[in-house]
Amino acid sequence: MGHRGGTCYYELNTDYQFTFNLSKKDDKHYTRINFRNRPPHIDQDVEFTLNCSAGALVNISLSERGGAERTLYASVSCQSFNKAKFSHQEYAFGRDTNTTFFVYVYEFHTPLLLQISFSQYPKIDLLQFFITFFSCFISLLLIAATFWKLKQRYDSFRRRQQRDIERQQMASRPFAGVNICLEAVPDTSKPLGKRVKTRPVCPVALQPFAGGKAAVLTMLVQLPRGDEEFAPPGASALALASALVVVGGQKKQDLAVRTAERNKAGQRRVAAWSSSPNHTEAFV
Repeated sequence: MGHRGGTCYYELNTDYQFTFNLSKKDDKHYTRINFRNRPPHIDQDVEFTLNCSAGALVNISLSERGGAERTLYASVSCQSFNKAKFSHQEYAFGRDTNTTFFVYVYEFHTPLLLQISFSQYPKIDLLQFFITFFSCFISLLLIAATFWKLKQRYDSFRRRQQRDIERQQMASRPFAGVNICLEAVPDTSKPLGKRVKTRPVCPVALQPFAGGKAAVLTMLVQLPRGDEEFAPPGASALALASALVVVGGQKKQDLAVRTAERNKAGQRRVAAWSSSPNHTEAFV
C-alpha cells in the first residue's frame, strides 16, 4: 500500500494477478479503490487486464520520470473494459525511468469481485525459436539414430550368440560314419532275358520322432546322367534324399513280403516236383 498526494494505492507487482473480494459487511462503505504499477523491463510491452463482477468506472493514467499524470482512459465502464496493451516503443519503461501506471476504480457498489494484473511477457523471437527448435530436433534425431545403431549391434550380437549355441547343440548330438559301397547298376531300360533281382533299399540315416512311430529316412540316390557313363563335369552324380516314413507298420510290411516270397517259393517247388519223371512213375 502506498500513497501519493494523500491518495492511497495498492502496489501491483508485474506478472501477478490480484483478486479483490469486497463482499463483507464492512466493505459496503467502499466506493473507490486505486492501484499502481511500475513495469521493470525496458524492451517488453505491458499488458493490462481488468475484470469486474459489477458495474464500475475506470480511469487509467501514466506518469513518466516522476512527472504529472497523463490520462490514457477516462470514465470507462469496467465490465466493458477487459484488456489494454502499451508498447515499449511508445512509452519508456524500466526502473530508471520511474514510469508508473495509475488505475482508479470508482462508483461501484458492493459486493464486488475485481481481478487486475500487469504483465510483461518477453516477445517471441521467431528466428531464435526456429534455431532452438531445429537444434533440439536434430539432437533428438542424432540420439535416436545412436540408440538405433546400438540396438542393431546388440541384435546382431544376440543372433551370433544364438547361432553359436545352435552349432554347439548340433555338434553335441550323436553321430556315426557310414561306409558306402557303390556298384555298377544294370541298365533296366531294355528288356532282358531274365528278371534282375533288386536289392532292398538301405537307408543312410534314420531319424526317429518322439514316440517312435515315424521317422525321417535318408537315402543315397544316384542322379540320372542320360547316355553318359559318368556325370558331366561340375555336376553331382549322387544326392541325399529324405522322406517321412512310418516306423510302426514297417515290421508288418516286411513280414507280409517274406510270407509272399515263401509262398511263391513253395509253389515253385511243388511245380518242379510234379513235373519230374520219378514222381510220375511212383504215382502210377
